[in-house]
Amino acid sequence: MQPVAVREVELQQIGVYQLGEEIGRGSVAVVYRATDTLYDREVALKVLHPYFAHYLSFVRHFIAEGREGMRLRHPNIVQVFDAGQSDGVAYIAQELITGGALADMIQARGGPFTHDETMAVIEQVAAGLDYAHHLGCLHRNLKPSNIFFADHGRVQIADFSAAIASGGAPPANYPVGTPAFMAPEQARGDVTIDQRADIYSLGAVAFLMLAGRPPFEAENPLVLLRKIIEETPPPLERLQPEIDPALAQMVSQVLAKRPSARFVTAAAFAQALTHGPTTPVHRGPVARLDEPYPLSHAPAPVAEQEAKRPAARQRPASTMTFSRQTVMLAGMVVMTLLLLLAMIVASIAPSFFRRIAGLETPAPAQVAVLPPPEQPATSTPANARATPTGIGEAAIVAGATTTVTVGAAVSATSTLPATLTSAPPPTVRVLALAPATATPVPTATPSSSPSATPSETPAATTTPTATEALATEPISDTATLGGLASIAASVTSGPPPGGRIAYTVRNPRTDQLDTVIYNLATGVSWPILPAKRQPDFNNQGDLVLNSEGGGVDALVLMRPATSELLAVASAFAEDSHPHWAPNNKSIVFDSALVGDGRHRLYIQHDTNYGEVIGPMRYDAWEIFGRYPIYLLDGRIVYNGCNVWDNASICGLYLVDTTGGEPQNLTNWPGDIPTDNLGNQVLLMSDRGGDWNVYLLNVATGALRQLTDARGRDGLATASPDGNYLAFVSDRAGAWAVYVMRSDGSDQRKLFDLNGGYGQGDRDWLQERLSWGR
Repeated sequence: MQPVAVREVELQQIGVYQLGEEIGRGSVAVVYRATDTLYDREVALKVLHPYFAHYLSFVRHFIAEGREGMRLRHPNIVQVFDAGQSDGVAYIAQELITGGALADMIQARGGPFTHDETMAVIEQVAAGLDYAHHLGCLHRNLKPSNIFFADHGRVQIADFSAAIASGGAPPANYPVGTPAFMAPEQARGDVTIDQRADIYSLGAVAFLMLAGRPPFEAENPLVLLRKIIEETPPPLERLQPEIDPALAQMVSQVLAKRPSARFVTAAAFAQALTHGPTTPVHRGPVARLDEPYPLSHAPAPVAEQEAKRPAARQRPASTMTFSRQTVMLAGMVVMTLLLLLAMIVASIAPSFFRRIAGLETPAPAQVAVLPPPEQPATSTPANARATPTGIGEAAIVAGATTTVTVGAAVSATSTLPATLTSAPPPTVRVLALAPATATPVPTATPSSSPSATPSETPAATTTPTATEALATEPISDTATLGGLASIAASVTSGPPPGGRIAYTVRNPRTDQLDTVIYNLATGVSWPILPAKRQPDFNNQGDLVLNSEGGGVDALVLMRPATSELLAVASAFAEDSHPHWAPNNKSIVFDSALVGDGRHRLYIQHDTNYGEVIGPMRYDAWEIFGRYPIYLLDGRIVYNGCNVWDNASICGLYLVDTTGGEPQNLTNWPGDIPTDNLGNQVLLMSDRGGDWNVYLLNVATGALRQLTDARGRDGLATASPDGNYLAFVSDRAGAWAVYVMRSDGSDQRKLFDLNGGYGQGDRDWLQERLSWGR
């Protein structure tokens, strides 16, 4: 499968432009040599990739880019003549440059350029950038392949139609920027950037020309972005010892992590490279892009600002020295007073400071034991399981009803033997009995004061049967895992499951979806994987995710414990809903790459990660579908229709990767598979009116409904041992992650979901929940 549909090759005329040969191809558009039949001139015609044409926001942004570029008329910027849409095809017509690109020259040279050669390029590019910045336009993708040589040694910035006006931003998933030349704020995915990002990119180009290599190098794009954000580029004078240290310092300055430490204009940077470090960097507020500043190559704005500073800056050296000594002495006095104050307070409340320092732990939670009520003689089963006693757990001797409260966050009621004697336990273990006939008995809720008399209220408890479940894990009073209270009174608490759950939430700062890893053992949500969604764990604990931003728009493999990128698994931004094969050697996913609005299924093997592959097929038919998952035996279940038979039945289908006709499993179009439970299918469906979780037996066709609460339940995923299922739900009025046993019993909330989950245009049905080791 190619990234461009067949109809692109068949194009011969777009509006007034007659197409010739293809002369370039990028992530957004294909560039043709074309003839403008209206003005009888040759142009370079950029045509939006057909698979973007079905996204209205992409089309509008592409055309807006071109029209923004039409405002720029400068000898060092490639001119844009026209931008629009004809017969459903979006295009940008611009000046045809016949000279080579700087990237070609760099490759041919194979080494560094001289200072004069570098300045011949940097000065002209700086002039074009400053002009565009003066008009409020950012380039955002300056790199050697966008710098061309025209007539008489003139250098021009190409692709400035990709410029975005001040305050504008591309739609989600729209490719912007090249990792090797991105500024740190771009690599972080910051929403707001200014002209200093372009100036950083210009510095990266200068570094490449002078050193013969870019500031940062890595084969893996995500590793490269991390280096740009966190690491310092190698000193230029170390790579090229003959370079003037002052010149190297200017290049280092323009590559500063903080935008405020860079030059405020591209011309100021070029001036510094030419004449040495005589031009100070701008450290004050940066001019807004809609407030033009002078475009002279001389750093007039900065010089004028320095001239207007208060005369106190020229005070005699002795006065300045005296002031610094005075400040230092005053600081020492203040520090001494603070230290004395801390010692006084510490002597008054030593336990408080010891607790803050981690040297003293708080007292264990109080356990309230209520007197045994009157109960029938048959209330305690004769074959009740004996419970071991020992240090750190309660010793159960005979039968009583107790309410155990830990940190006022967890409350569990169960029937216990008569007398409770306990040693000081670090954890509390609760005997939970399976539900049976409910018999009203009085229980009590202890007050917050240990000495208070508890007030009794009627409640329903259960008469135990021979079936019992022992909660052998300590109850946590942390925020979310502490919510072990049952959703309904008839549900019993089982042992808290272990492992990690990966889920997706909206990051309000970037307005992107991030994947968060929740550790059920610690109750901690960490790490956070930015601009990643639709996670799926394999049985080794690695994740496959849909990366949207940060320089990589494709499916990626990551090791969440270290946030290490293992591989870029697929080739295109349209790839989504990945799911691991049982052998960890391949992933299945769906993609709308072709651009006809239909999703096809693909399998990417570890032998061809990142390569372009074709869709799955049955006979001559491509397999159309979404939300694919692997079963344990290697077969794939997906939501789709029988396109080989007029698409007469839509629902879940089962396909063998070795070939053969897909087998229909259900005939409800709203059935969405979310995970496997061995060779059974976990799915969510709206077949009952509300979204609920179901379990489908592939062998027998039996469909079992596991949830039936008010609200929406879905995205179910199985624990690694298959004993538990996790799912999302808004049954309590807000979105949260719940857990239940694999038969649908023991439903309880684990933790709340933040970030406006499921609100606005964030379609919760498109996400995934995954439970790993």
